[in-house]
Amino acid sequence: MADDKYSHRVRGTMASTGRSKKADRMRQMNRKETLRGEDHDYGAVLGKDLSACQHISLIPTGKKSNGKGFDINYKVCLEAQREELECSESSELEGSFDAGWQKRGSGWSYNSHTGHASLIGVNAGKVVEFVIRTRNCSICQYHIGKNEPKPPHECNVNWTVKEGDTYGGEIEVQEHIDTETIPSKMKFEGEESVVVFDLETTGLSRKSDITQLAAFEGTTVFNEYVSPREVISPKVSELTGLTFDFSCDQMYHHGKPVESRDIQIVLLEFIDFISKKKKPILFGHNIAAFDIHILMNKLRQHSLLSEFMLHIYRCIDTIKLARRKFKTKDIGNHKQQTLVTKLLGIEYDAHNACADVTSLFQLLEHFEYSEKDVFPFNAALLTDSYIR
Repeated sequence: MADDKYSHRVRGTMASTGRSKKADRMRQMNRKETLRGEDHDYGAVLGKDLSACQHISLIPTGKKSNGKGFDINYKVCLEAQREELECSESSELEGSFDAGWQKRGSGWSYNSHTGHASLIGVNAGKVVEFVIRTRNCSICQYHIGKNEPKPPHECNVNWTVKEGDTYGGEIEVQEHIDTETIPSKMKFEGEESVVVFDLETTGLSRKSDITQLAAFEGTTVFNEYVSPREVISPKVSELTGLTFDFSCDQMYHHGKPVESRDIQIVLLEFIDFISKKKKPILFGHNIAAFDIHILMNKLRQHSLLSEFMLHIYRCIDTIKLARRKFKTKDIGNHKQQTLVTKLLGIEYDAHNACADVTSLFQLLEHFEYSEKDVFPFNAALLTDSYIR
């Protein structure tokens, strides 16, 4: 068993002065169950009993540095990666992934400001990669509370979440899912179908209603207007040209009446459109931060998410591809409208989902993507579990 001095030191880095007495008692009760074995495995750092599994190999993960915290040993992870590759019949790293963000209700008196994730090799059973996310910096909070400018410092924050803002001017600084940290065994086989999709909404929130859903796979355009259940914000109407008159249940596009349908019918038809494609990969601009969240919310509301997941293969966010290939100083910004103007040399009806998908399909010729850029459609569920 780990010596009590070491156990206390690790517990000290995991704990916080703001926790309740009840939480303290729970941690005291669980300490012996949490830290097992003479070596200090990754379970010690995470507060999880990984040693209970006979397939998990105990490895030294680091040491306490300068009295500030517990440093996980990156060198050990690199060695574990090499060992995993030697044990594997595949040329790629394979592992089991899990993550956690401590929340109120599981022994803590508050929601934690930090979360962690680890990837454990399936053969050697060792931690081959890990990541820690922090959404709070005490120095920043101190000066913000005093309404003072923040001094230069080493900020710990590496995780921020903003509501999707397809129409806003801050789109270029919006955080989105770090899709490369989500492990995937997928390999392109040349059979995948490219389906570009886009949607327009009633507002800027991820809980907004859908007003237009469009998709394009090179030959056929799917385009449907959706009757919203909430008022379309004036700012969005100005950009999209969409308005809705609830008194007569009529939608207008730039003042001209267009047919709109119930969201459930549109979702069912979209699923039918997707299901006819072989291994469809959904492409979209900034979809990881905005569109996917809204689409997923509506699918869940109408109990269609499971059905949709049966037909969708993976997703790729083209804003990530654009940022990787084109520097801001060279192109100005990475908004789709700017990219279309600069790269295709054309003007189009931006913020019209139908025009957006056809123009983005043409932009794909200017991007490069691989298996590393894909992420599962339900990756947003993992992200949401971190921040709520």
